[in-house]
Amino acid sequence: MQELESAPTLPPKGHVRTSQAALFEPSTPILSASELGLSEAEWYWGSATREKIDDLMKDTPDGTFLVRDASSKVGEYTLTLRKGGCNKLVKICRNRQGRYGFSEPYRFNSIPELVQFYRSESLGEYNPMLNVKLLYPVSRLQHTEEVEASNSDDLGKMRKQLESAHLEYLNRSRQYNLYRDDYSRCSQEIQFKKQASDAFDVAVLMFEEQLLLHDKFQREAHRHEIYCLKENYELLKSQMSKLKQSRQELQENLRGQAVLSRNLDREMNVLKPELNQLCKTRDLLQTKFLSTVLVYIQQHPSSVHADSQHWLLPDCSRSTAESLLAGKADGTFLIRRSAGAPFALTIACHGVEKGVGHILIYRSERGFGFTEPYLLFQTLNDLVVYYAGHSLEELNPKMNTTLAYPLHG
Repeated sequence: MQELESAPTLPPKGHVRTSQAALFEPSTPILSASELGLSEAEWYWGSATREKIDDLMKDTPDGTFLVRDASSKVGEYTLTLRKGGCNKLVKICRNRQGRYGFSEPYRFNSIPELVQFYRSESLGEYNPMLNVKLLYPVSRLQHTEEVEASNSDDLGKMRKQLESAHLEYLNRSRQYNLYRDDYSRCSQEIQFKKQASDAFDVAVLMFEEQLLLHDKFQREAHRHEIYCLKENYELLKSQMSKLKQSRQELQENLRGQAVLSRNLDREMNVLKPELNQLCKTRDLLQTKFLSTVLVYIQQHPSSVHADSQHWLLPDCSRSTAESLLAGKADGTFLIRRSAGAPFALTIACHGVEKGVGHILIYRSERGFGFTEPYLLFQTLNDLVVYYAGHSLEELNPKMNTTLAYPLHG
């Protein structure tokens, strides 16, 4: 007779559900380790629409990627990869054993494991048309921070974020320019050394031909000619040996230059998407800051400040401006043309030397301003109206005043 299995141990009475409805209560799903890792991955965008993905991937370099839920079937995923300036959609498959891959055999225990593998290996082994690695993840976390920053109504906080983003962009740009300059010099040196190497090859070939001729002449020469031919032969051999040694040193140096060139190229390629992202962040914050400025200008109309005839003296010199503002109340100002920039602000302020200060006003394709990244004002009038209500202290700690009184107001 078959032996029966022992009955399972009963749970403690305190754990017995007395309600019939409780038997049908849904339990909270427990994420597997691989699913938990996926949800925390910066490159995983969940159920983001294809339109949003296209916008995120726009103008990104080859190798940029992200993963999202497949729109066709629940539980499947799609890798979006930039290649050849276009977005390539690659289905991530899963077999019954829970392993992932692009095609059989599926060898990855999770999608993060798959992504990590192809960060260092080309997808060319899966599809020769996709001969690129997963180089640049589109970060969902960074995007969220940018959106939060763009939605902030705190002007002071926004200014700090904008300045920080601009400073980081400048630092990265300088680093990229250094790499680019070094790469350019390295490329020129490689070109020159390749030409020198080719010249060495020609010279060595000529010496080898001469040695063959000397060998032939020695066999055919008279006895009294052999000694001189041998001397010349040994001299040619010595010179050719030196040539080969120099060529070898040049080739070793050339290999070192080639390694340096590849490293510099790789560093530039790493920085490019980062620069692009920093530029997008800065532009986003600039746009938000500008919209806040425009709202302020609309809410604070001032016929005196908005009319340039009260404060614009285009032909006024620096010394004349100082004379006109000497002894005036703090915040009395005018704007004039300048040699160092399109315009300059001259303002009475007891906190600066002589009681009169000067700030250059620059102009970019976006507008006027005192310094980057604030060259945003479409007209000088907008700049004046804005700083009529905001202190110049943020530009110069000694100028604790606003553009309070136009000279001819």
